[in-house]
Amino acid sequence: DTIDYFLSSAAIEPPDADAAYTETLIRLPRLPCCYAATSLPEERPSRTALGLPATGRLYGCPQTLWKIHPEFDQVLADIATGDPDGHIVMIEGHPPALTELLCKRWSRTAPILLKRVRWLPRLDLTRFISLLDHTDVLLDPIHFGSGNTLYEGMALGVPVVTWPGRFARGRIVAGAYQQMQIADAPIAATIEDYAPLALSLGRDPARRGALRQAMREAATRELFSDMRAVRQIEDFLTAAVASASRREKLPPDWKTP
Repeated sequence: DTIDYFLSSAAIEPPDADAAYTETLIRLPRLPCCYAATSLPEERPSRTALGLPATGRLYGCPQTLWKIHPEFDQVLADIATGDPDGHIVMIEGHPPALTELLCKRWSRTAPILLKRVRWLPRLDLTRFISLLDHTDVLLDPIHFGSGNTLYEGMALGVPVVTWPGRFARGRIVAGAYQQMQIADAPIAATIEDYAPLALSLGRDPARRGALRQAMREAATRELFSDMRAVRQIEDFLTAAVASASRREKLPPDWKTP
């Protein structure tokens, strides 16, 4: 109850988002983040060196496992069913009990995933970035999506399939696509469209190649080392302190100069 503001972005907040916050919601024009691009190591491990199959499309969801919502189970199962030669790649949980709990749930909700998910141990940064570069399609978890993995993936141009949920935590990838002005961004209109979109992208190397190039170029220009975002945060802090000195608060519709 001592927090006055929640700093967010207009690109990731739905129109009715104010009702979800006890703080005054501030929507900055840019994603409020200044993130340095991760570079691909000069010598990257091969797929087999990473413990991956040598062939077959790779659908990567290398996220912390508490992000995997039960409603995402069927989406993953549909992807596994729709591409019998493909592989869904995930990172083992920490602690290991998280992996065990998720597999126990899948035994009830989506048994196919017990056979089709390729589990990798936790990786250092070099091996993790190499994994992303080998990945054909990244899968953004619904309801609680990518953060670091989005930025790491965009440095390589790996397309991320996403479905914008109700809250900001599930809308970051879509917001980044908006900021980068990606015309052919793989954003599902509904949760039912998610798996077909991922499968279509997986089967279309030409589209993936075009997206990789467009995303790398746009991310360099619009996403990484974003000093415009820094200036907007500075504007907000200056205005908030000035308002506090008058014993006032900024209004919800406050805009940067």
